[in-house]
Amino acid sequence: MYAADPIAVVPAAGLATRLGLSQGSKEMLRLDTAGDLANAPGKPVCQYLLEELRRAGIREAVIALRNGKWDIPAYFADGTGVDMSLSYVIVRHPYGPPFSVDQAYHLLRGRTVVLGFPDILFHADQAYARLLQGLQATGCDLLLGVFPADRPDKMDMLELDAQGVIHQLLIKPGDTSLRHTWGIAAWTPVFSDFMHTHLQQLLAAGKALPDMHMGHVVQQALRAGLRVRGLPVSERPFLDVGTPEDLRRARQQAAAFTAPPGE
Repeated sequence: MYAADPIAVVPAAGLATRLGLSQGSKEMLRLDTAGDLANAPGKPVCQYLLEELRRAGIREAVIALRNGKWDIPAYFADGTGVDMSLSYVIVRHPYGPPFSVDQAYHLLRGRTVVLGFPDILFHADQAYARLLQGLQATGCDLLLGVFPADRPDKMDMLELDAQGVIHQLLIKPGDTSLRHTWGIAAWTPVFSDFMHTHLQQLLAAGKALPDMHMGHVVQQALRAGLRVRGLPVSERPFLDVGTPEDLRRARQQAAAFTAPPGE
């Protein structure tokens, strides 16, 4: 068993500058069409994530948006179509995913949280269910879902031991002997509170970074002594559709994401 009533948080406030979209959100891109319009046929990229969450028994998610990304709530509305309860928050501080996640702190506080990025696709069997089970079994504060890394220059690289204890996280190091990264996560209220306090201190001191990564907060959590572990959830790297090259790769493999592994 794992903690009852987990909630998912989905940061979707990015500008998609690398894709150069003229209209629509990157989270609403379809994999099975060459078109980029929000009303193109096919399933939006972010729906794969929501369906994966639902397969783990997660029924509630909050999506963090910026002004203008109204195509996401227009499509998913209250979540009935994906058998979930969806809510939305509007991000006030455009400094990256940690601030997007923290915008939902009033909804996450005191609860077990899972994190999913709406522009990442992955092959994994019940990844979120395994994360939630592992979170309870290990008693850690933050559990990262570990994947093989195929692009160290674009990823958070992890140094972890055989027990899954994470000793170091390097952000986009490029040339490294490390071989693992992370793409999903689950955490307890301890980490939600830590992140909220840390980000509020940065804002108060005028030290918020213009493009802060979740990895920056994980680094701070490690330094502060929080219990951070990793759990391998897939033998294959994940796909990020954030660049034209990666979007082409995702579309070439679209059929592999239409059903969970084993179906």
